[in-house]
Formats: sequence, structure tokens, C-alpha cells
Amino acid sequence: MAAAETSRLLNLDGLRGIGILIVIFYHMGYQIFNNAWLCISMFFSFSGFLITAITIEAYERKGRVDILQFWAKRVSRLFPALFLTLIVCTCSQKFRRDDGITFQREKEDLMTAAVFLTNYNLVYKNRDDYFANFAQPSITRHLWTLSIEEQYYIIWPIIVSCLAALSLRFSRGNHSRGQWSLLLTVKPSKDNSVGNTNDKGLFWAVLMLDLSVVFFSYFSSWATIRTMGMSAAYYSTWCRMGDIACGGAIYNVLRLHPTLSRRYLRDKTVTPLTFQMRLCFEICSFLSLVMTLGVPMIQYPVEKMLPLYFQWFRLPFSFMYAALLVGGVLQLSEPLPQWAIFSKLIACRPLVLLGIMSYGIYLFHWPIIVFFGDPKGASKHLHLSSSGEDGSHMSHFNAMNHVKNLLILIMSILIGFLSFLYYEKPLLSLSRTTKPHKTITTGICAMALTVMFIWSSTYDLSPAIHLQNDRSDIFQSVIDTRKTPLYACLPSNAYMKTLYYNILDRSTRPSERDFFIDGKIVNITEPGIVIMCKSLWESSPCNSIWPHGTKWIWLSSNQLCGAEKHFDSTEYEKRCDDVLPIANLHLSDEKNMNMAMQGLVLEANNTFPESLNTHTIKRLHDQYTKLSHDINHNRTDDEYSSMQELTMTMIGESIAARMGMFWKERIDSVLSGRSFTPEYHELNFYNLGICETMAISYFLCLIEDPKFKFDACHNESAVAKEVTMSFTITKPNIAVVHDQHWASNGRLKSELLMKVENDFERTLALNMMLHDAVLNNVNSMFYLTMSLTENEESYFWIEMTTLMKAVDILGCSKNSENNILFSVVNWAYLTCPSIFETGKCSRKAHGFDDILPDGTHPLGKAGEWLTDTTLSVIMAEYSLRIIENENHGNYSTWENALKNPYTAKLLDFSPLPETPHLNHLVTSYYLCPFHDLELLNQTFFTREFHDYLSYSDSPYLLK
Repeated sequence: MAAAETSRLLNLDGLRGIGILIVIFYHMGYQIFNNAWLCISMFFSFSGFLITAITIEAYERKGRVDILQFWAKRVSRLFPALFLTLIVCTCSQKFRRDDGITFQREKEDLMTAAVFLTNYNLVYKNRDDYFANFAQPSITRHLWTLSIEEQYYIIWPIIVSCLAALSLRFSRGNHSRGQWSLLLTVKPSKDNSVGNTNDKGLFWAVLMLDLSVVFFSYFSSWATIRTMGMSAAYYSTWCRMGDIACGGAIYNVLRLHPTLSRRYLRDKTVTPLTFQMRLCFEICSFLSLVMTLGVPMIQYPVEKMLPLYFQWFRLPFSFMYAALLVGGVLQLSEPLPQWAIFSKLIACRPLVLLGIMSYGIYLFHWPIIVFFGDPKGASKHLHLSSSGEDGSHMSHFNAMNHVKNLLILIMSILIGFLSFLYYEKPLLSLSRTTKPHKTITTGICAMALTVMFIWSSTYDLSPAIHLQNDRSDIFQSVIDTRKTPLYACLPSNAYMKTLYYNILDRSTRPSERDFFIDGKIVNITEPGIVIMCKSLWESSPCNSIWPHGTKWIWLSSNQLCGAEKHFDSTEYEKRCDDVLPIANLHLSDEKNMNMAMQGLVLEANNTFPESLNTHTIKRLHDQYTKLSHDINHNRTDDEYSSMQELTMTMIGESIAARMGMFWKERIDSVLSGRSFTPEYHELNFYNLGICETMAISYFLCLIEDPKFKFDACHNESAVAKEVTMSFTITKPNIAVVHDQHWASNGRLKSELLMKVENDFERTLALNMMLHDAVLNNVNSMFYLTMSLTENEESYFWIEMTTLMKAVDILGCSKNSENNILFSVVNWAYLTCPSIFETGKCSRKAHGFDDILPDGTHPLGKAGEWLTDTTLSVIMAEYSLRIIENENHGNYSTWENALKNPYTAKLLDFSPLPETPHLNHLVTSYYLCPFHDLELLNQTFFTREFHDYLSYSDSPYLLK
């Protein structure tokens, strides 16, 4: 009959060995295995095939499903290496740098991993976007697959046992009535062999169950993606159990075929394989090898592959792979012929050994990458430059990383080998002589001890830093993106028109500024609200030229319109009532012209309710309230105009959010409640930095020219809309940007990232951000260079080259129209002062032993000094370039600019003996964004750029 147990499936071990190598290379970030995450379906199919085989074949040998024995085997195989890994990860916190967030999160990650709930933790608690490679990943992220498999292992033998019991019960009932049994009847095998079924009922029952699970998983994936997002579906047990069920279904199909089943069970009485069958099975081995190696190497964008995979071909892919796997198994059921090279390759001893040890290798490789490598997998996606100084830096950088990754690979395999040989295997052998309930009890006790060890080692951690920003106060749950231009036809008073135009923003400003020339209305091409002084009624035609949706307000205001001429609106309204909605508005005189202008817009919105953008109305209401407070102090218009209204807005990613958190605290504590000089109001600061996102590239979605529109903007995220509305809503004088990803040459991958492929697209994105800033009356923008971490020094040169190209294209003179002061603050030099001396970053800088405790973000005392110094530089440069430019006369030199109330107080509060020369940290230019994007395109591609050695290497540098 059949062998006592089916032989070890060598091709599964061989393919698993190949798969573990691919997964390691993928986690290291190598672009060649861009879609190696697809291998997860293969591993799940393996598990489904093996677990179904183990369960049913055990039932065939013993006549029952020994649930405790099954669980005992899983405990002895999975628990020891896992708990050792978790203990090592916990102990490693004593030797790693804490950023105030990671260790606190790891506490929960480690404890949920110990009870096999990692996937639920990543979905519901410590939410994790698997494909956000610029986010700091969890040290236990890779254990989500193990959690799903263990959850399946707990339930599966119970289900099979119930099906088997029902099978026997119905079978006995049918026999007692003399009916033919359609279900399985099994007698315990005297020789402990498998294949003793009298019929195939149980296989059919389990097959139907597997197919039901597959269908449930498919529809669960659709529902999860729509309600919770792609990453939730990626981690979900309900979505992933379909992959496992595919392997189980293929096993049952195999066993239902009489000849193939006997061949799989190594029945010596079966007819030998024919050449045609050999050839067919060899093709299966070849295709399984191709799928294992080829699918991860598909160079298709992850953000496009992911929805296709989950919604369409994930389950067919799992079925196909499991079917090919069976072909390879059957090929190895007999000695291989000489020409079966693919089967021999898959079943070769090194790959099989690697597959046998793959569990330990998989457990240990990810923490090793986190400890010693690049867990974000970002640095290998770099496009190398073959020329220039920066190219040599980058080549050297990549060569060093390849060497380091090779050492990580060797270390992972070596630790996995030692763990299996001297730790896992002895415990497996011990469990075979131990009663199942004792093994299970020991495993549960080990789990409890591991959880207690994790808790005792992490209970005294300081509370996690919460990156609180102003998003919830600034943005509503639904972002209002409506645009309703306001055409105010006021008397020809340049001062008054300028005041009016300055209160408008992107949602209320017409595309053409000059819409009322020499008493005539022109250039009104988009529907909006026309506000016409009654005193100018003779210049107000009413005919079909108005765009559909235009509304009309007749304005009476002595302050804004002057004395009215004789005006009879009755006849006009009769003529125009069928063309335009018309309303009358009377404004009382205000003490302040700015209040009169703001009140005009607020009353226009009251006249036609909900016509204007809600963010615009909120902003004007806040300004109106503040002006009312100023009027109580008897300030005249001239006094108000001479004062510098200061509002600063920070946008960017997690580094910007962390920096903004420090600034917010400083402004609220140190810089508030003080008597400032007449040219300064108290500083209003908005921290709009958003973790795990970007900033500059999102402004590409403001492009209206179809030639330059980006496809990704069709599915513009809520985060992207918030970023592009930042200046419109907050109306800052000073905009500060820290964007670690803008100049990263596409090395970072995430669903949140707007992909930009070249320096022109990056310049275009910067141009759109500057254009939006100018529209919203931002008079200065400070760009903070990226945080440099160890082994990423070459990105300093990449960012410099990218930024200086943009400066050379957009640079203009101080007297140019629509210009904006653009200053580069060399944050990279602050965090890595040794970059110009040694080309490497040192953790010890400016008198601190660790300038960036987590390698990226400001933290602790060093973080306070870094952010205080940066804010000091910004306020000094703003005083020198903007305040002095407005003829206040106090800050004509850098030394005087350092005496402005903000910088002076910050430098007193956070002094250090090794403070660098602050004027060396900032370089400034005037930039003029292009309105004509076609002209920008032509200018960029006809310009000959040179090699840039510093941020001062530009003809537009301000002295």
C-alpha cells in the first residue's frame, strides 16, 4: 500500500528557499524585485497545501483528527524561534536610538506579535502602510504572515474534525438504512499508512469548504479595500485566507483523482510515468520556477499592480501556482531522468536546505535589516549619475550599501542555520516524545513569559511623543475646494483696489486681475459674483456675455464707492432679472479701510449664502475680528499698514511636523506675551506638517493646462488637497517647507507619494507651489534642506543640484513683478556639519553626542537647539530682506537683523559654544514663477546647466 507518510516535498522546500532570498532582497529595497510582495501568495498556498495534507493524512492513518497533536506540532515548530526573536528585539532597545515614538510603538508591536495578532495590530491600532517605504517600519512588521497562518492553524483542524465526524455519522446512518454512502468512511490503518478511504466524500466536503473560503475572501477583499484601504486588505486574515484555501483546494483535487492520488502517495503498484507525463510535469516545474523568480521582477508600478492584484488575479494566481506545485511534486514521485534539469534545480540540496531553514531566516532577517541596514528600502532605488562630483559620491555610496547588504544576507542565513540546527531542531525532537497537551501547555507558558518579559522591559518608557499639528483646527472634515471669483468694480483708486485685491485668495481671485479698466468691465470669463458700485451704474452693461452662474450685487457704500449719482435700479432689474440674480447691499462706514474690504466680502457671502469657499470666509472672519481689536487701540490705516502682520505656515512631512511641534511650543512659551518692536506683531504659527507624506509635488495637481496635467491627480487624496490649500487658508507672510522626498529621484515608494520622474517635473512642482504662494500674498518662502542620516550623504548633492537647477530657471530680479523671496536654510549642514570636510555624517556635532537621536528627526535637547537655531535664522533673514525692504530701517545688516525680537530671544534661550556662523546657513534669491508652463518647459530644456558646488553658486544669489 502507500508509505506511512508521504515523502518530504522537496520542490516545496526548494521553491521556499528561492522565495526567502527574493523576500530578503526586496526588503533591502532592490528594484529588480520590485513586486516581490507577490511571493506572499505563494507562501500561503504552500501552507494551505501542506496543512490540508497533514490534517487529512493524519485522519487517514488514525481514523480521527488529533487536534491536540496537530496543535502540539505547530507549537513546537513555530513558538521557540518566534519568542527568541521577540526577546532579542526587546533587548535591542538598550543599544538603539529612540526617537520618542518608535520604542513606544514597538512595545505594542512586540506584545501583539507574541500572541499572533500582528496583522490586527497593523490594521486597527498601530496602523501601518506596508508600501509607505519612507515611513519608519515596525520591527515586527514581517510577522503579520505568521499571525495569519497561526490563526488559520487554530481553526482548520477543528473544521476538518467536524466535517469528518459528520461524514462518519451520515455514513453510518445511510448504511443502517441500506443506502449507499456518499461520504467518507475511514478505518484506522493497521500499518499506519494513508490512502485507506472507502470513498472520497471528505475530500469533496473539504474542497467545497475551501472554494467557499476562496469566494468569501474575494468579496471580503473588495469590501475591505473600499472601507479601510489597500493596506488593510493586504494584512487582513479574511482577505488572505483565500490564498491558503487555494492550496488546500488543489490538494483535494489531487486526492480525488485516483491515479494522481496514488502517485502522490508513492504507491509502488501504480504504473510508471510515461515520457509525455514526465514532460508535462517538467513543464510545471519550469513554470513554477518562472513564477517564483519572474513575477517579483515585473517592473510595473506597485501602486498600479496592487489594486489589479487584489481585485482581479490574486486568487487565480494562487490556484495556478498551487497547481504547478503539484506537477513538480508528481515529477519527484519517481527518480528523475537526466533531462529534468528544472526539477533537479528546484530540488537541489542547497535550495532544499535553505527552504527547511527558511522559517528562522525569515524571522531574523528583518530585525537585522532594521538594526544594521536600511529598513525603508529607499537607497537602492537611486538613479545613478555617471558624471559630476555627485555621481562619484553616489556610486561609492551604492557600492558600500551592496557590501553591507551582502553581509546582512550572510548574517541572516547563518543565524537561521544555527537557530535551526542547535535550537529549533532539538526542541522539535523533544516534542515528539512529549505528550501533546504538555507541549501545548509549555508553549502557552512560554508565550506568557515572553509577554511578561516585553512588558517588564518596556513599562517604564516615557510616553510617546504625539506629533500634534494644526490640521484639525484648520481643515474641516470635508475640504471645500470651490472657486467663486469676486469681481469688485470700485472707483479708480489704486490704493483701494490694492487693498481689496490683497484680501482675495485662490478661491476668490479672478484669473485676470484687470477686469475693470477705464470704467468698463472686461475679461470676465468664469462665473462669480460681480460687486458693482451704484455710483458706476452707467458702466455696467447687462447682456448675454455673462458666464452662466454669475451673480450681481449693487453696492451702496460712501466709504468704498463714494457719493452715488442718480440711480434708478428698478428699470435695470426689470431688464436683467431674467439674466442674472441681482441683490442690493448697503455697507456702513468702517473706521478702517481693511475692515471695510473684508466686511464687503463677508456681506457678499451673506447676500448669496454659501456661495464662497468656507475656508476663505473663516479666514476673513478671523482677520475682521482681529482688526476690530486693533481699532480699539485707535490705530489708523497708516499705522496698521506700517506694521508687519506676521503669520508663518509650516508644510512638509514628519520632520516638518516634528520641527513645527518644537516651534509651536517655543512661540507659545518663550515668544508670547512680550512687547515687540512696532514693525512686528506677535507671530501666528500654523504647523501643517503631515507624517508619512510629502509637500511640493502635490502642487502639481494645481495645473490646469492639459498638456502638463498629472494622471495621479485624478485620484487626488485628501492629504494632497490639504497641502495645496495650506497657503489659501492660512494666508501666511512666511511659508516654511521641509520636504524630504521632493528631490529624492523617485527612490521612495508609497501610495501617498506623487511620482516625479525628472528634474523638470520637480522644477514644475516647485513653480506651482511658488505660483500659489504669490497668489496668496506670501512674501517669503524658506526651504529647509533634507535631514541627512548616516550612509545617505550623497543625497545632499542630489538635492543641491535639483534645487539649484530650479533656482537658475525661476530666478529673477528684486524689481520683477510677482516675485517671492526664496531662501534655502541648510538644515542638512546643521545636522551634518562634517559633510564638506569628510563627506560623511557623524552623530556627534555642535557639542552634542547625538545630534539626531533617531537619525532623522529633531529630538530632546539637540532637537531644541536645532529648531531654535533654524527659527532664529529664518527670522533674521526675514528681517534683513523683507522688514528692511519696507523701509523700517532697523535691520540693514546681518548683525542688526540678528537683534530682531524673535532671533535675539531664541539665541539667548538656546546658546551653545559651538554655534556655527548663522549667515552661512542661509542663501536667498528672488524667484518668479512661470504662469505660462509651455514657456517654462522650453526654458528648462534649452538651458545649459553647470555643476553646482554650493547653494551660493547662482547668479541670482542675494548679497
